[in-house]
Amino acid sequence: MPRTDSNVTRNLLSEQDATILGDILRSHGEITSQQLSKNVGISLTAARVKRRELTKKYLKVTYSLNLERYGWRQVQLQISTRGGVTVSVGKELLKLNPVVFVGGTVGEVKIDLRAEVFVRDAKELVELIDGVKALHGVSDVAWSEVAKVIGTKNPPSQLGTHAATKDLVGPHRIHRK
Repeated sequence: MPRTDSNVTRNLLSEQDATILGDILRSHGEITSQQLSKNVGISLTAARVKRRELTKKYLKVTYSLNLERYGWRQVQLQISTRGGVTVSVGKELLKLNPVVFVGGTVGEVKIDLRAEVFVRDAKELVELIDGVKALHGVSDVAWSEVAKVIGTKNPPSQLGTHAATKDLVGPHRIHRK
């Protein structure tokens, strides 16, 4: 059953917009605006404008160094807290140099925070974990690290289609002007 929560706004994509976004995603952003204009049958100028607008509104584009190439290890910490201090623990974690991301979690009831960190070696990891365990309100810290990447891919293709955005709205359709 589709969500019709009044706090959730669904955006409808035209078929043309869905095609442009799909082409951008499939090419990992490498497709030219000239090729986009040919694919959807619009002028080059219109393709450039559409690309800029759609990218800004619908895509998360990030660039980061591949720190593993420089000898760093990317590790995830799963942190349990007690005493209602989850947010303050998260803010303290962000003050630590190796920490690049902290998020509150739902799901596993014992894990309240997930932090992504970069360390050079096991010694740094152990020191970091000991430091996190010493923070007021932290009851436990577990860690994991990706040992082997098996593969990556874009989200399911149906998420980037006109039909998918239309069907999500259900009976309360939002029409673009």
